[in-house]
Amino acid sequence: MKYKSHPHMIKVNVVQLSLLLLSFLVTACGGSSDNKASTPPTNTQTSFNLPTAITYTDNAIVITEGVLLTTQSPNLSGSNIDPASTFDFSASSNMPTSITINSSSGVITIGQQTASGSYDIGVAIASSAGTANFDNVLNITVNAAPPSTEFQLPTSLTYSNNSLFVEQGLSLTSQAPILGGNNIDPDSTFAFDAGLDLPEGFSIDLHNGVVSVKEQVPKGRYVISVSVNSTLGMVNFPNVLEVDVDNVKVVVSYIANEGVLLEDKITGNKVIIDGIFQRVYTQFDAPNSGLLQKLEAGDAPYDNTTVIIATHEHEDHFSAESVGKHLNKNENTQLLISSAIRNRMQSEFSEFDAVATQVLAVDAAQNELKTVNIAAMPIKNIGLSHVGNYGNIVSMGYIIEMSGKNIMHIGDASLTNNNFANLDLGGLEIDVLIVPYFDVLSTQGSNIIKNIIRPKHLIISHLQLGMNTTAITNAYQNEMIFSSENDVIKVF
Repeated sequence: MKYKSHPHMIKVNVVQLSLLLLSFLVTACGGSSDNKASTPPTNTQTSFNLPTAITYTDNAIVITEGVLLTTQSPNLSGSNIDPASTFDFSASSNMPTSITINSSSGVITIGQQTASGSYDIGVAIASSAGTANFDNVLNITVNAAPPSTEFQLPTSLTYSNNSLFVEQGLSLTSQAPILGGNNIDPDSTFAFDAGLDLPEGFSIDLHNGVVSVKEQVPKGRYVISVSVNSTLGMVNFPNVLEVDVDNVKVVVSYIANEGVLLEDKITGNKVIIDGIFQRVYTQFDAPNSGLLQKLEAGDAPYDNTTVIIATHEHEDHFSAESVGKHLNKNENTQLLISSAIRNRMQSEFSEFDAVATQVLAVDAAQNELKTVNIAAMPIKNIGLSHVGNYGNIVSMGYIIEMSGKNIMHIGDASLTNNNFANLDLGGLEIDVLIVPYFDVLSTQGSNIIKNIIRPKHLIISHLQLGMNTTAITNAYQNEMIFSSENDVIKVF
């Protein structure tokens, strides 16, 4: 009987055979159905880096003073930065205390107190990986704040002439004061008041601050304070105006050597005679550096000088450079001199052309009187000879009339008959005579002073430094020796 195989049986046998073969191969390789295959160890640790760059979205900030501003957090960039790392931020450059950086986020805050200027900000970053510094990552420009538009009270009150003189028995009115300050409302109305301390006989205009002095105010010196009121409030300005009520008409003050300042307290005219010069001769007084600067600049009390006079060109009476500086800075001041001094000034003062129109040259022959009027002030020029052997020096004397008072200054003229015996003053009364000490003790000089000129007051000047003046004082007991800055004579 022939054997026939079943197809399904054949398939099973093949499968069984395959499984048997696979089991044999595993066993042959030393394996076991109970053992699992082992995997060799692997190193998985990664090395992280610090950031190599830090950027702010806006790295150039411009703001105005008084503004508070905070930046966004910066962006960090680089390779292999640990995403789980914590960074500590700090400033790596000098910053004002009003600019701060958040240590956790890197956010930078610009405070309202930050002054105007430009600031370059550097940032340092620290982590477990180390520290990195980044310079100039942010520039901050703070512009000055514009002026406030809020109106304010005045911060100053000034009278253009803050020292007034009025003769006793006469009235006086000041100019209106000038208010100063920032952001003063031009449309605001101010009320002026001098309070309860205003002396009797004084009044102040409520609307403009003008101070008036009545005729009955007693003789004395008065200091006025003024307050200003508006809708914004009140502010007080102490001691802004001085008023001298006196019957003094002219004040003569010592400058140096034979230099004097004449002040007409009625008209306000001022005259400087032989007072603006530099130290050349050590035996005579001269303006010190501070005083010379005031004279050259025309600072008080030498401000608003009407005329400068030089009797002759010697360096202890006149300096072309110093006088020129005064004229240059005070265009309303005139210079009255001889032609000889004018020629010298033109050659020695480099800016003479700028002041030439202020210079008036007048010459007078020996014993001749020539009158000029400056600011309604009659001034008589007198031709005189200089003391000693100075025949080549043109020397002049002057008589200045101030509010009816006559002040005579003879420069360095000798008190001799040649100069004064034939001098015709036309009956003119001399209230003050200013002379050098040279001839005052001679018989001829004493006679000329007492019997020819006959001044009401005598001023003796041009003393040598440290000289003994006892003999002069004994001879002229009731007269004045001018030798120091505090020497003053008042003419009533």
